[in-house]
Amino acid sequence: MKKTFLTRPITPDFLIYRNFIKSIFSKKIFTNNGLFHKKLELKLQRYFNLKDIALLSTGTDGLILALKSFNFSNHKEVITSPFTWITSVNSIIMANLKPKFVDIDKDTLNINPDLVEKNINKNTVAILITHTFGNICDLGKIQKISRRNNLKVIYDASHCFGVKSIKSRNNFYNYGDASVLSLHSTKLFHTAEGGMVLSKNKKIINKIKILKNNGVNKNSYPIVLGTNSKMSELHAALGLSILSKVDSEIKKRRLVYFSYKTKLKGKVIFQKRNEDFSNNYSYMPVMLKNEKNLIKIQKKLNKINVDSRRYFYPSLNKLKFYNTKKKCPISEKISKTILCLPIYSGINLQVIKKISKIIIANNV
Repeated sequence: MKKTFLTRPITPDFLIYRNFIKSIFSKKIFTNNGLFHKKLELKLQRYFNLKDIALLSTGTDGLILALKSFNFSNHKEVITSPFTWITSVNSIIMANLKPKFVDIDKDTLNINPDLVEKNINKNTVAILITHTFGNICDLGKIQKISRRNNLKVIYDASHCFGVKSIKSRNNFYNYGDASVLSLHSTKLFHTAEGGMVLSKNKKIINKIKILKNNGVNKNSYPIVLGTNSKMSELHAALGLSILSKVDSEIKKRRLVYFSYKTKLKGKVIFQKRNEDFSNNYSYMPVMLKNEKNLIKIQKKLNKINVDSRRYFYPSLNKLKFYNTKKKCPISEKISKTILCLPIYSGINLQVIKKISKIIIANNV
């Protein structure tokens, strides 16, 4: 059977991208805030209706620099979730801060706000929260907690491009101090490699723009310890080539998502979504009865040339190099039973039928 991948990136119209590349080659400006970088930045500012954003070489750099922009004292604590990709937690450590794990809600798979407040102490300076699989967390609760305790809030919104508020214009990136999106090629909208930081606070964006450019100001004078996290012209051109295709991709993925939901209803557990926000259908996570079933199902899918992935495994509090004894039983349990299935436009519906049959037959 033909290979079915876990995800497939949106690809640009080749002639459009080729013309962009020809323009870059003719100007011989490949980075340093060139024309295509500026164009993509402007288009994304309009897309998110923000006065400014910061484009970066990776989403990981976005998280690190967002944390660094607040000038926290070294080794202060940042509360975060163990049910996320390792870059969320690595970013805290790379910013010379200490992660403190808090368990998740078993239904939404997002961090449990009630446990966040219980774990705040005099060393806590911030909360770094992942909108897991693009499922927006309880923004109102987190906002109240942060204000009561004078904490900064950074949202890892890596999975959230295209997620919009249903009931109002008050979108997820209008909450907290900064939201960081990944533009890696596995994401709905991508620049092959890349990331961006969104914030209503222009001072934060300005600080990040200096930090990502080796800490120099507009006159190329060093004013702060920075790094090189600039997005290249080649990556920005790719983003410009595919931005107009995002809405169409979401519609196509929606058909795939509900095909799975129809076939697997009552046979697996689905993530409970925040109904105030849309779904961009970037991921298709299902929770199975136990780890034994998961392993069996994954092996059978491999045999028919179908990719699947254990997002997120293991629960990060179990990794020895984080040096924590914190127990997060819900995250630990779910990480052993959750499997992400292929979802992207162009998947043959007969393949979804075969995948579903394997899951139903082996999740008993």
